[in-house]
Amino acid sequence: MTIAEGSKHTGPLLDLAMELTAASAGLKRSLPAEIAKALSDLVRSMNCYYSNLIEGHDTHPVDIERALKNDDSADPQKRNLQLEAKAHIEVQRWIDHGGITGALRRRIPF
Repeated sequence: MTIAEGSKHTGPLLDLAMELTAASAGLKRSLPAEIAKALSDLVRSMNCYYSNLIEGHDTHPVDIERALKNDDSADPQKRNLQLEAKAHIEVQRWIDHGGITGALRRRIPF
């Protein structure tokens, strides 16, 4: 979704985005590290499931979990969806751990 330049909604939406960001950071700080890690892993899997579903790739959450444990289906079509889901989660984990920032830092001299 893109907000038109000069829209009267820009300010209030940016304020809400900042509030959400601050609340999210506060929640993360309040959680023990192991719970934060487990919750992050769960959210990555959920995000993968719904993102793939939107794209028409119906990979059941159980199959996603199996893929993460390298328990791939014998059915080629199902296995391909599992591999896609696994790659999706691995890339998201890389991003979450600063992969984009690190990659940009190495390629773009400021």
